[in-house]
Amino acid sequence: MTEKGGPSEKRLDLQGIRGIAIISVIGFHFLPSCFPNGYVGVDQFFVLSGFLMCMLLRKSYHNPSFSSYFQWISNFYIRRLKRIAPLYFLLILVALLPVFTIFPYTAVDANLKSGRKALFFVSNQGNEEEGNYFEMLSLAIDVFTHTWSLSVEVQFYIFVPFLYLLGAKLGNNLELLCHVAIGLLSFLYSKFYCTPEEAFNSVPARVWQFSIGMMAHLLVTSKESESYTLLTDNEEEPKEDSTTNYKYFLTVLIITLPLFPLEIPHLRPFLTLLTGILMVLPTNFILESRFLTYSGDVSYSLYLIHWPIYAYWKLKMSHGDVWNWQWLLAIAASISLAIICFETFEKWYLKQSNQFLFILSLLLFSSNLGLLYQREVLNWISPPEKTDRLDGLKDGEVVGYGSFYSGITFFIPESSEKAERLNRLWNIEDLANINAPTCGNGVKMVQDCEHTGLDPNNGKYKLMIIGNSWAGNHGRLFYEECHSKASSIIERWRNGCEPLYPQKSHLEQCNQAIQIFEDKLKEHHPDYLFIFSRFMEIGDPIQGNLTVDPVYQRMKSQLEVYTKLVKRKVFIMDQIAEFTMHQDQIAKEVMERKDLVEFDLFLNPKPFQKSLVARHPEMARQRYQKLASECSKCELFDYKPLFFNRTTNTWRFYDEANSGLTYLTTTVHLSFHGLELVRPVIRDLCRSL
Repeated sequence: MTEKGGPSEKRLDLQGIRGIAIISVIGFHFLPSCFPNGYVGVDQFFVLSGFLMCMLLRKSYHNPSFSSYFQWISNFYIRRLKRIAPLYFLLILVALLPVFTIFPYTAVDANLKSGRKALFFVSNQGNEEEGNYFEMLSLAIDVFTHTWSLSVEVQFYIFVPFLYLLGAKLGNNLELLCHVAIGLLSFLYSKFYCTPEEAFNSVPARVWQFSIGMMAHLLVTSKESESYTLLTDNEEEPKEDSTTNYKYFLTVLIITLPLFPLEIPHLRPFLTLLTGILMVLPTNFILESRFLTYSGDVSYSLYLIHWPIYAYWKLKMSHGDVWNWQWLLAIAASISLAIICFETFEKWYLKQSNQFLFILSLLLFSSNLGLLYQREVLNWISPPEKTDRLDGLKDGEVVGYGSFYSGITFFIPESSEKAERLNRLWNIEDLANINAPTCGNGVKMVQDCEHTGLDPNNGKYKLMIIGNSWAGNHGRLFYEECHSKASSIIERWRNGCEPLYPQKSHLEQCNQAIQIFEDKLKEHHPDYLFIFSRFMEIGDPIQGNLTVDPVYQRMKSQLEVYTKLVKRKVFIMDQIAEFTMHQDQIAKEVMERKDLVEFDLFLNPKPFQKSLVARHPEMARQRYQKLASECSKCELFDYKPLFFNRTTNTWRFYDEANSGLTYLTTTVHLSFHGLELVRPVIRDLCRSL
């Protein structure tokens, strides 16, 4: 390889474009209704990355100190990892701390899975299964959602040297055409061969954006025969360039379009191309302004830092304890921390030797690995005793004070009791439990499935489960107790929708759910139907008497539709009290020997009250019991004897004799301990078939 090219000069305007991109992304994340087009900031980052990769590869390709392609490629990878890895691994580590200490228990499992992907730069993989990117943005419960773009970049780094080498070997006349062809193929692939999710997350479907950046650099170098470097290379001040009016018009467009308050269709390809064109034009004072260039300087820190802060702010907002202006505090905190991080850690580590940064990155990577896989590590070091119970206890085992569960720690102090540890574990694994092993696993809840592993020659009956999320909550237990009687088990549930009465606040969604239940019953005609559902509006006050009550009338007419499609019998879960989300306090209350009757009692709703009961089920039970009495095919099964303490005359959703092990989770499902409590009821039902 021979040396080529003249002296290089930094490009402040590129940092200005980087500043526009990060401002657009921050606006889109914090105020999506005001800045609906801000998502294109990430597309601009990809173009900038393509320009920078081409610049670095071209500069080192013509460096005589690299005598082999191996040295050339390894130097490129080392420089990229040196720039990205230390801060990236540090931010993963810092982001995990609030996940374990502040976020809801049910967010832990999702964040562990996404954190593992982020650690290995594969966050862009599998998003179709978990929900698309924009759905994940609206939920904001995953602090690593934003790492998908860095995963795309790092995966692009793997093969960009070979793309560059392909063009370089073709010679100056064909090099640009080579990248035009690669970019065009990638664009056509993203438009005609990919689903929207694949086009968003797939590296091959994003290569066209990187290619535009690479083409921009090739045009610049062919025009001026100089290599340009970014501000981070700390070289001389830029020279003055002649300007033309149209470049300022394009600059105004590239600033205003991402921040335009109305959604612009098909903006991504247009702005991507516009960004590449602007890079080829001479620099200008707007993009070189101190505000935009410094925003570009801190963009990497700001991109990594802002999303975990936003996720925490969104969490507080969903609980109703934030004020409208607190989004300003979240943005201010993101910017302030990014500046501090850039001026201290980022500037410091970029000056260190490769050997030092390798050790630092390895230590941070290992720390993250230990946190993300601590459950597996602890279970490997001290495996819990195998048991057939979902809660991990042995039959008849009593959890005493001072004993510990070795399966998981999650920053719980060593003085905590086994009950508190188990309660936390069951909350963490609650949503994962909704996906029965025979029905599918993952973060996304599987609402439709036909359970696998059944022998149709063994079982005799077609069984079907419907309901709200309680049907999914019971799916694993139901399979374990009923599979020997079943030739098939169909599970259909919809979150927040009772199968006998549509919730008014989600009327369209729940009417669709009821139609789905009807369609599946028509398709399968099960021998037995099981309805698992906790009450919502079915527990509202009865209007007049049950005969004319509109809620009951709708329930009755809906049940008649179902029973006509069931060959033998419909089993319906009778209702227990509606409970609140204070289950995380149960073990502490029991261990401190508080007045448990007061803890059980239903009180008038007050802020921060500790009552476990939000609403008594009398109205719902009256409706269900009359429903069953008028239906020859129907039979109720009831959990009330298990959860109602006749001595204290209160609903009791915890195991007082077992140090406060909870029967419920904070997402108002039955915990593993609660499922074991009701197991005999399900077992008896299945034996009676």
